Amino acid sequence: TKQIIFSNALDTDRALDIHNRVKDRCIDSYGIGTHITCDTYGWGFKPMNIVIKLVAIKITEKREFNDTCKMSEDLGKYTGRPETVAIFKTLLGIAQEEMKCCVEIEFAADLDVKSGRPKVFNVLQIRPISNNSNGMAIDWSKLSCDAPLVSADSALGTGWYQGLSDFVYIKSSAFNVLKTREIARQLTELNSRMREEGRNYVLLGYGRWGSSIDTLGVPVQWGDISETKVLVECGLPNFHVEPSQGTHFFQNMTSFNVGYININPYCGDGLFDEAALDAMPAVYESEYLRQVRFDAPLDICIDGLKSRALVARHIDGSGNADGNGNINVN
Repeated sequence: TKQIIFSNALDTDRALDIHNRVKDRCIDSYGIGTHITCDTYGWGFKPMNIVIKLVAIKITEKREFNDTCKMSEDLGKYTGRPETVAIFKTLLGIAQEEMKCCVEIEFAADLDVKSGRPKVFNVLQIRPISNNSNGMAIDWSKLSCDAPLVSADSALGTGWYQGLSDFVYIKSSAFNVLKTREIARQLTELNSRMREEGRNYVLLGYGRWGSSIDTLGVPVQWGDISETKVLVECGLPNFHVEPSQGTHFFQNMTSFNVGYININPYCGDGLFDEAALDAMPAVYESEYLRQVRFDAPLDICIDGLKSRALVARHIDGSGNADGNGNINVN
């Protein structure tokens, strides 16, 4: 579902080459500038250097035009007021240095002010942009598992998740759609403890995570479950809710490489071995929640390309998981 626009010094041949590399990984489109005016496959004509850039925009017909600003890895392709470009260069430099990755910035600014009044630039949010490969191919023919804890044919993720030994789940026998706010409160407390301990975890619940309607799932905010690295939505025999597909937390999940799994074992869609977890001693247990901890990190494979996932004590073939698909979460 991700769309990427490739640009900068492209011609038709390079665009086709990129397309052949990424066609199974994303929705791709291309910005071809100079060469599109004369892309004639070796006929000998020199492309005209015609470049059209957006320099101003107005939200409605009644509003005044506002300047735009374009940033680029090519210093010669910056556009916009020098003072605005300087602000973005400074902010992006600081943010990327601190977060150790590319970032996106949400801001509000008022730079067109009357003489003598201060110009205002407020940073609202800075979010990391994931640099892990969402297109890692998993060879499922080389994997096998006799006793999965979770198995799914509906999943979004980026490969092998490493370092997760904790599994938190809502007890199916205690789940009550009229008590989802209390479940959310207990989860917030548990998540805070996990943050203090520096531990991440797998989280499984029923209905939609983050639903604004209490009876459709647990109404948590991202900060309430921020330490989870694999989020599972599950159905119950008399509780069938259209899955969220992670949309309530899409930005957070993609930025922090959080895996998403959807199952409904009671309809023959996936598997959740709650009995295996119930048989383990609890690190924490409340009226609605239960947390178990394994002696060794779980084997977790989520293949967003094929929409498959496995969570287990051990997956035969997981030793082949070395490489770009590993996501170290601790």
